[in-house]
Amino acid sequence: MKVLVIKNRRIIKLRTLVVGWYGHGNIGDELLSIASYKILKDAFGHPPVIASVNPQVSVHSIQEMISGANPKIVQWPESMGLQSLASLGVIRTLANIMASESVCIGGGGMLSDWKGSKVHRWLEFISLCKKIGKKTALLGIGAGPFFDKTIADRIGTIINNDVDLIITRDHESKRYLIEDAGVNKQISVITDLAFYLTDIVRRKSNKNDSLVGNFVPFSDLSSEYVENIVTFLQKASQNRIVKLLPFHESDLRFHQMLEQRTGSSNVQALPLGSTTSVIDTLNSCKTAILTRFHAIVLGAILGIPLVPLVYHHKSSELVRVMELTDYS
Repeated sequence: MKVLVIKNRRIIKLRTLVVGWYGHGNIGDELLSIASYKILKDAFGHPPVIASVNPQVSVHSIQEMISGANPKIVQWPESMGLQSLASLGVIRTLANIMASESVCIGGGGMLSDWKGSKVHRWLEFISLCKKIGKKTALLGIGAGPFFDKTIADRIGTIINNDVDLIITRDHESKRYLIEDAGVNKQISVITDLAFYLTDIVRRKSNKNDSLVGNFVPFSDLSSEYVENIVTFLQKASQNRIVKLLPFHESDLRFHQMLEQRTGSSNVQALPLGSTTSVIDTLNSCKTAILTRFHAIVLGAILGIPLVPLVYHHKSSELVRVMELTDYS
């Protein structure tokens, strides 16, 4: 699995190129980059190359979590569309692809038409890699449900023609791809990639009495939803500290608004931190109310009593498999 490429007048060996929504500071996606690195390194004995829009962020995330890691991170464009790939520099982009024998999309709910044009960008990228002779794989992917038949058919066609290996993160995603997208090749099922970090995410026995909350600002945010959260926070913070923990920049802005609305010094909107700082915060609390998919995953890994608030089908399927009660 080794391909040679000349770079900086030296011959270096690159193997599998892993591409995802990495480097944006989204905690869930950073967990996926760390898990992809770990899974492929454990499987093949050598680390993959990770593509990131912010290599410094990705290097820091992996090294914080995996002792002794020396990840190879390459600069990648903001978007996966062909125009965006070209904007970074056609030669540079193609060189990173050509330097690898295989290209892998590492985790995330990428095959869903609710993402709009983004799903087309991922499909364009997969087709490009296949056309220039690369092995292609989807590792731990979430898919569906599909609301647009045209997009579903397009996804199915690309997978059937251009994807060599597909592994979904749940049986529901597999069913959507087969029944709705018309995928007619073998699909394997594992769990979400972040669960493979269980052996390196340590649980703490010493807990404080704080409550951690992660609340997502829905695109169709209603005043009733906001008022219900504010009322809950006002009651919950009467005799304890409530920490609002963002997993995404949009969470941070929403949490800051909730902090102001509650008017309680016991409600604290935390800044968007690193992966390890998020884990430390969750590790120290007694209870958590979690909304984002990977917030629930981390809560489960850490063994925290948690209340899941489902905001999307992907979280609903996760909660069902984990046999939790949805309180949304």
